Amino acid sequence: MFLRQKNKAQEGRNGRTWVSRQGGLFFSILERPSLSAADYTLISLIMQIAVVNTITSVCGKTAYLRWPNDIYINNKKIAGITTEISAEGDVISWLTGGIGVNVNNNAPSIRAVSCAEVTGRQVSRREILIKILDEIEKVKKTFMSTAFYSQGNRAIASEWNSLADCIGAKAAVFEADKNDENKLNKNNKPSKILARGIFEGIDPSGRCILKTNDDKHLFFNHGLVSLAFINA
Repeated sequence: MFLRQKNKAQEGRNGRTWVSRQGGLFFSILERPSLSAADYTLISLIMQIAVVNTITSVCGKTAYLRWPNDIYINNKKIAGITTEISAEGDVISWLTGGIGVNVNNNAPSIRAVSCAEVTGRQVSRREILIKILDEIEKVKKTFMSTAFYSQGNRAIASEWNSLADCIGAKAAVFEADKNDENKLNKNNKPSKILARGIFEGIDPSGRCILKTNDDKHLFFNHGLVSLAFINA
């Protein structure tokens, strides 16, 4: 579904706001997967993989994933995905994936970019929508046939990691502050730091893996925790 209103403000992660600018593509997908609530990240990872593959195809340049749910190209954000679930007991009743892609709209900040800016031409939102939906089905067929186990799927995590651009980069995990839009303070350092180390991708349950200076591996769930790449 296209949002036709001009610059409609919505609430994003941690109380932040984002704007669905005219010319962008913003829609939601409703899924009713036969999965345990513990495995809800699998569908989110499938959507992320499908969107990054679509943007790479449409723009003719490689797009990359950044944890937990953003897509970058030329080191600028071009798309994002949010998920929400409802569960009865241990079983998912429904899951929605909200997908936003900067297509022909003006990028909302200097750290963002649109498909039109990357390609130098206007891009069909309908074409991107159809490609994303088709790609989701392709990714599902590739990975949903493999054996699921509680807390995730190794094949999906491996594919996600192959499409991420900051693995091996210095990073800081911090407690997200809804009033801190930038993640970085005036000294270019993350605020409310919980841990520092090297980002090593995600595990099968979609958790961020951070290797500390003393060779310990820490795992973080997305939500109120965010990740900042120091030199990304």
